[in-house]
Amino acid sequence: MESRKEIIDLILLADKRLKQELDPDEKVELILVGGSALLIKGIINRATLDIDTYLINDNKIRNILKEYNINDDAGRVMTICSDFDDRLEKINLPLEKINLYTLSDYDLIISKIGSQRPKDFEDISNPKLLEKINFDKLEELLKEAILDNPINERRAWSDFRLIKEIANKNKAKNNNKGNELEWLHSQILLRNIKAA
Repeated sequence: MESRKEIIDLILLADKRLKQELDPDEKVELILVGGSALLIKGIINRATLDIDTYLINDNKIRNILKEYNINDDAGRVMTICSDFDDRLEKINLPLEKINLYTLSDYDLIISKIGSQRPKDFEDISNPKLLEKINFDKLEELLKEAILDNPINERRAWSDFRLIKEIANKNKAKNNNKGNELEWLHSQILLRNIKAA
């Protein structure tokens, strides 16, 4: 299980190893996805099993990174917009060989929406994430992702409506200091437990 600190430590160690293995002018672009990205950004606190990245095209680099529990398995199957790289967010760590990025908040939601995995829905319904989202923009990106990827469209739109409702309830909670968000979030978690 990897915490935020463990992820950072493993990336720093991998960077040192890459410094030994690569030519002086070689760099590796590493794009964190999934729970790893959400942990690094401080959006979630739960541990993750590994450090998921988007595709790594070099087998030598892929094998080195696997030694540090960094892999691109999720990047091979996740839903993503074709222009996601326009929205990458740079992560500033003292790295020499790795240029480290995460998917944007929008692309993290797109990558997990409709997956039917309870932990993915729990991640994307997190109030810390949703408070930063413009739902008109998310809707446009979801339309693009559906065109570009094989995805359960009905489930994706259902998840979209639910997280939008959670965000609206969160705004109401912040205005009214009520318990609407906790209630709705608990209902969604119950739905996911029943579906599993």
